[in-house]
Amino acid sequence: MFVEDFFQAVPPSLQENYQSRGRFSLDIGFEFPKLEEGLCVVVMGFQPDRNPDNFAFSAFRESLYELKKGTGFPKIFDVGNFVLGDNPSDTLFALNQVFGFFKNLPCKLWILGASIDAVSAFYQSFERPLHLVDFNVKFALEDHNESLVTSNYLSHFIAHPPYNLYRYTLLGYQTHYVAQEELDLMENLNFEFCRLGLLKEEMPSMETYFRTSDFCLFHLNMLEASCFSSTYNLEPNGLNSNQVCQLTRYLGSSQKNKAFFALGYFPQKDLSGVDAKTLSQMFWYYLDGFKLQSASPTESTMENFTKLIVPQKGDQIEFLHDPIHEKWWIIGVNFNQKIEFEPCTYKDYLDIVEGNLPSRWWKLQKRLAGNQ
Repeated sequence: MFVEDFFQAVPPSLQENYQSRGRFSLDIGFEFPKLEEGLCVVVMGFQPDRNPDNFAFSAFRESLYELKKGTGFPKIFDVGNFVLGDNPSDTLFALNQVFGFFKNLPCKLWILGASIDAVSAFYQSFERPLHLVDFNVKFALEDHNESLVTSNYLSHFIAHPPYNLYRYTLLGYQTHYVAQEELDLMENLNFEFCRLGLLKEEMPSMETYFRTSDFCLFHLNMLEASCFSSTYNLEPNGLNSNQVCQLTRYLGSSQKNKAFFALGYFPQKDLSGVDAKTLSQMFWYYLDGFKLQSASPTESTMENFTKLIVPQKGDQIEFLHDPIHEKWWIIGVNFNQKIEFEPCTYKDYLDIVEGNLPSRWWKLQKRLAGNQ
């Protein structure tokens, strides 16, 4: 069985729609990528049912195919929609095959309409520590002894094998949905969290979290209901469409991030098609971020960066600066005596110069000491 067998291909009518767009369109193929393709982006949807006559996310694709190719955009492969199995066991088997296939290719995944079970299958396909960046209005911390659902997946990732969640960052939570005890738990686990208001105020600094992330979840009810209504649990407060496009551009600038899951889009509610356009434009700005990608330092390449040393109470804190891409890192040494490079901002550097140690530095020290 081939991995293509688990998908419903993009219908010929939609492929013809794309072919009619002309030579300035995005560079899209409708086959599965091969290893020799190099860096590329794979677009896939998740069919809500097994009805072959109901190809989901057509409006999103129509909007996507209208967009023009920008400078430095990668090749795109629209592989169609993943089709559910006859039962949960068959679906899980298929997901393991799919994510195992793409894990070994130099491609990034843009995934629309996946269930939280699919997210879990992606997470479990890795055998190394992972960093998850999560856009959600609240922590998914309900009882991990219950079946996996959108309200308890974080509890599942923490409490159940493979215990690979090395780092977790929640961006855009709304304070009225979060108990102080939950914040205390996240602090004890050395996880990172940023409320919605601060996210809006310090949008460019969010790029630093993407730089080390392995996958990103974006719950679409993070968008204000006035900007996006084709989702669950609509919210009066949230991000607007301009802000989310800024964020996906930062995500596209990450060399490390493997997958983006847009969760909770219900096309049947999108009667005007505006939400489909929002999603396609989020994807366009994600592609636009690729030209901003730059190599992170390693022990063998750190001499290619500008090194700055800040004396600090009998010790010193070292930074690396990439003046071309204006990116910063704090240098740390972990409990195994291995050098690590923590992305930071210019503001973090200035704070430490002034003697103020930001929370980013303290969390780094805990991780370096082996305390997560």
